[in-house]
Order: sequence, then C-alpha cells, then structure tokens
Amino acid sequence: LDRQLIATNLISHGVDMHRLNFMVFAGWPVSIAEYMQSSARAGRVEPGIILVLLLNSDLFQGTVFLNFNDYHKFIDRLIESVPVNRFAPNLLERTLPGIISACVYNWAKLQPWGEMVDRNGKQLKDALRDSTTGARTQLKDMIISVLIPPQELVDRGYFDFRVIKDFQDKLDRELERLFIGLENMLPELLDKRLDEILERLLGQGPMRNFRSIEQPVDIKMNNLEDQGLLEALSGGT
Repeated sequence: LDRQLIATNLISHGVDMHRLNFMVFAGWPVSIAEYMQSSARAGRVEPGIILVLLLNSDLFQGTVFLNFNDYHKFIDRLIESVPVNRFAPNLLERTLPGIISACVYNWAKLQPWGEMVDRNGKQLKDALRDSTTGARTQLKDMIISVLIPPQELVDRGYFDFRVIKDFQDKLDRELERLFIGLENMLPELLDKRLDEILERLLGQGPMRNFRSIEQPVDIKMNNLEDQGLLEALSGGT
C-alpha cells in the first residue's frame, strides 16, 4: 500500500516524483493536454508504463479505444489551443518584466558597455538619463514594437482599436513608471542583476517557467506519518 499513490488530475500540474513508473488512468481525461501532462509524471527517470482503463458504457471513450493508435500517432495535433488573449487584464503585469529584460539585453548589445549590463545598473541609468543619446526613446520603441500589433493589422480590423488604445495607455503608464525608476535607481540596485532590478521596480521579475503563472500551493498532510510519506515520494528525507 505504501508504494501506491491515488491522485486526481492535480497530478498533471508539476508533480515531479522520479519513483513513479507505473500509472493507471481510470477513464479518459477531459483533454488531450491533461492526458499528456498526467502521463508524463511516470517514467521520468526509469522507463514508465501507462495503463488506460476505458469505460465501454461511454461512447466517447469507446471511440478512443477503437482509435487508440491514431490518438497517439497524431496526439500533438489534437492538443487544444490555449485560450490566452494577448490583451487579458493581468497579462501585461505578468509578461512585461520578461519582455523588458529581453529588450534591454538586445538593446544593450549596441552599447560599448553592453556586455556588462547584467550587473552594471549605473551604465544603464546614465544612458537613460543622457538626453543626447536617445536611449530612452530607442528602448521604449523596441518594447512597444514587441507588444503592440502592427498598425496594418489594426487597420484591417483584426483587433478592436478601442482595446488597442486601452492597452497602449496602460503600457505607456507602466513604461513611464519603469523609466522613472531606472533613471532614479537607488545606489543599492546599481550592482544587482537586471531581473532583481525589474522585480524591485515593477513588483515582479521575469517569469522563468510556467510555474510562475500562479503562486504555488503548499500541500500539508494531517499527521507526521503522512507528511513523511509525501516527502519520501518526492525524494526528500
């Protein structure tokens, strides 16, 4: 019994236990993406085996059984599109630090001190404060060109111009706040990494993986025995 683990579809979200090597699906998941994510939990180190138990009383699962080989042959094409809107309310806050970081690195390559931008906040600060170089405008234009759709696509009606206008206004406010922070950078930030500087100025650093989309949830067991079992399964002591 201590070598078995019963789980809901929660296991598909980043559960990395190298000791899981045999998985049984009780029915077919609600989506192809969930099936792929869940099945990927098994066999992460050693070869894994996946057993899918399909219900013969369910018409859809019966179809999956009859076309099981095709499902796996074309499984990459069956993954549902992710319903992400580039103008979603919280998208800018989550993605802006990473986009700014990439733009700063690419822009800095054109500067004599560009190779040292990651721990040379003073050079970045001085460049942005120097009105003769046009650095502020160059960097802002680069960031805007990444986030705002080309005007010809807006003119053709691919995007609602009112949504673009609201997004542009919000982006302008965020960039103004950023540049003011960079131009008045505190001495304690001048030798920090760029991601640390952006986190201090924007409240969030660049996302490094999909786990950064939402705050992680700690799982705590009801007693010490179960907690020890959970830690053992996860490779802890």
